[in-house]
Amino acid sequence: MPAPRVSVVVPCFNSERFLKRTLESVAVQTFSDFEVVVVDNHSQDGTQRIALSFRDAMQVSFVHASTNLAEARNVGMEQASGEFVAFV
Repeated sequence: MPAPRVSVVVPCFNSERFLKRTLESVAVQTFSDFEVVVVDNHSQDGTQRIALSFRDAMQVSFVHASTNLAEARNVGMEQASGEFVAFV
């Protein structure tokens, strides 16, 4: 499978309240050559379940990282395989 053109990096922590809507927004874009990298700071809610529930709709990877926001973005960039990176 060729690398996607864009990697969308979504850092989160206990983001169950917002993550479904965020990923739905990404999924309905007219541009479809992308992957989503969710970088989670060990959430204690349904963040992982929600992120992984989108695997049928788009390419989603889920990474645990004990970091602050800036470091989470860096972890996401390390995991990204796209030519470009977009942060949500």
